[in-house]
Parts: sequence; structure tokens; C-alpha cells
Amino acid sequence: MNISIELIILVLCPFLALLSSGVFRKLFARFQNRKGPPVIQPFYDIIKLWGKERIESDESRNIIFYSGLFIAIIFLIILYLIFFGVIKFEYDFIVFIYLIVSVEVAVICSAFASRNIFSYVASMRELVLMLGYELIIAFSVINIISISGVLSISSVQSMIFSAPVSIIFLLFSGLAVLRITPYDTASASTEISSGMASEFSGKILMLYLLVEKLKDFMYYLLISRIIIGWNIYTPLILLGLLFAYALINASSARYNFMLSAKKLFIAAVLSLINIGVIGL
Repeated sequence: MNISIELIILVLCPFLALLSSGVFRKLFARFQNRKGPPVIQPFYDIIKLWGKERIESDESRNIIFYSGLFIAIIFLIILYLIFFGVIKFEYDFIVFIYLIVSVEVAVICSAFASRNIFSYVASMRELVLMLGYELIIAFSVINIISISGVLSISSVQSMIFSAPVSIIFLLFSGLAVLRITPYDTASASTEISSGMASEFSGKILMLYLLVEKLKDFMYYLLISRIIIGWNIYTPLILLGLLFAYALINASSARYNFMLSAKKLFIAAVLSLINIGVIGL
């Protein structure tokens, strides 16, 4: 794509991230034979939360609780700048993966600092699951780098024929990253209320939702780019991912936490084997 078009997309990413979330929710509802919310519902949610007052508890009045989400936003900005080539350097692909981890860790630290029991349980679950899916992502990216010889994410071309197994692992890890059923145990509202967001409200909750939407959209972009490269067909792959994940989310039953973690760690071991033995 032309560099100017990439910069326009970069600026529009917050809008596109919320829009993709709305499309996912609409598809999810349709698969369950419901009308569902309008596609622009995430925009309504953000605007509504911006005008809400923050309800504070004594436990949440600390600097870590507030700073975690702001640090996550900073990491996300750097992620997007690297992805679109505004910041480009050798081995930025590796830094990119570290930043994905850092975004989630910053959110978890904020949730831990709230000292809410539901936030605590959700954060512990997310930490364990994160160990599994981040290993899958790391091993898959290492394999893609070794096959393609590309060390910068802005230079990645289509890997669907060169590294099909690694792409399958990335798609599988997306179930946990995006909290798609059956791997949504860290956000299971019937078990742990609102999960990590239990203590968030008002503008802080708005910031949390924005971080989640931007992180999810970045993962869609990452997988789409690795599958087809960066061209006019990339948005079609992204829409296909939204469709597939919404269908899985609507048609699957949630695993219990231990089963989710077990399957992710098994997949992590298989992705490691793929590097040394199969190399696909």
C-alpha cells in the first residue's frame, strides 16, 4: 500500500477498532438469531462513559490503579507506529511481540491494584492464560522470521504458503487473546462479574474498553498481514477473521479455567516443536 494510505489508516485506527468491535457484536448476535446492538454501539458506549462520574473506593485510590491503563495506551501507540512503519528498525518484529505482552501486563497490574476480588481472580486467570498464548505467538513469530528472513514487521509478506502451521497456531492463540469462547474464562461474567474491569467506572472504564478494542484490532491486523501481506485484500481477511471468531464465539461452550490453560500450554509445546522439527 502507498505510504500515505497507511498513515491515513493509522490515524483512523481508533475509529476502525471500535467499528470492528461493533461488527463482531452484530455478527455474534446474528449467529444466535438475535438482532443485536447497532454496529456503532461501541461509539455510544465510549461517549456515554466519558460523561459518567468515576465511583471510587478506598482500595482503588493508588497510582498503579490509574497509571496501568495509561501505560497500556502508550504501548499501544508504539505498537501501531511500528506496525505501520512510522517507527522502523532491525528486529522490530521482536519488540512488537514484547509490546503485545506489555499491554496486557499493564492492564493486569491496574486490575490487581484495585484489590477487588473479582478483578484479582480474573487477573490471575489472564496471567496464566497469557503465559500459554504468548508462548504460542512468540514461537510462531520466531518460525516466521526464520523462514522469511524478515526482521521488520513492515516488510512481512504473505506467509500462508510458507508458514501455514505457524498461521494456524496464531489463529488458535487468537481465541485466547480476543477472549473468544471457549477461551474467555478471564472475562466470564457469570463467574467473576465484570472480571478485570470490576472496579473500573466512568472515564477509567472508557479507557479500559478503548485499550481492549485497540489491542484486539491490532491482533486482527497482525494475523491478516501475516496471512495475505499488506495490500488491498488485507481488509477482506480481517472481515473473514471477524466472521470466523464471531461464529466460534456463538457456537461454543466455555471451558473451565484449567482445561483452557492446559490446551494453550499443549499448543505452545506443539508450536515449539514446529520450529525445530517441522518448520512450517
